[in-house]
Amino acid sequence: MRLCWRTSSRRDRSPVRQKLRSRTSGLGVLPATLRPEEIDLLTADLTTRALDVVAPGQRVIVADLGTSLAEASLIVIERAQCLVIVVPPEIAAMTDARRSLAVFRDIMGVPASRIEIVLNQRSPHTPIDKAAIESVLGRQIAVTVGFDGSKPEEATLSGSLAIQRDPSSYIARGANDIARLIGAHLKLKL
Repeated sequence: MRLCWRTSSRRDRSPVRQKLRSRTSGLGVLPATLRPEEIDLLTADLTTRALDVVAPGQRVIVADLGTSLAEASLIVIERAQCLVIVVPPEIAAMTDARRSLAVFRDIMGVPASRIEIVLNQRSPHTPIDKAAIESVLGRQIAVTVGFDGSKPEEATLSGSLAIQRDPSSYIARGANDIARLIGAHLKLKL
């Protein structure tokens, strides 16, 4: 998701930028909250201010919004040039994704051209096939991330990124496909 806008205040920059966690991959990560009980502290105003500080100078900002459509998430969605909706092939997830897509389209006015669907196969046997998912969502799946066994958990436990541990894994290939998808939306050379 790429967000571009000007910052309103320079004095807020350093505390927020100090919270950026640099990875060996070159990614900068800014955690919204570190503990579940802090989620209520993440307001729309705070999210707006953080984005205003972090966005200048960044080519791409990716925000993992989880499943919540709280005010803080809606601020990010409104400012995004590309929304990548990641869904597992499960009935409950399809229902939630369909509702979210309706909110984005009918209430927020997000054009369909700014939304992409990614299928995340978290298990080896899926209860719903790709054609059924596309039918339920009324959209084509742009990228499928294949089931990769325990590799994601192993990477998490070791403190590394799955894409770095095994560049030929399904997760790594899926991440690269998603990066190309976002790059194409934003007309970036990757």
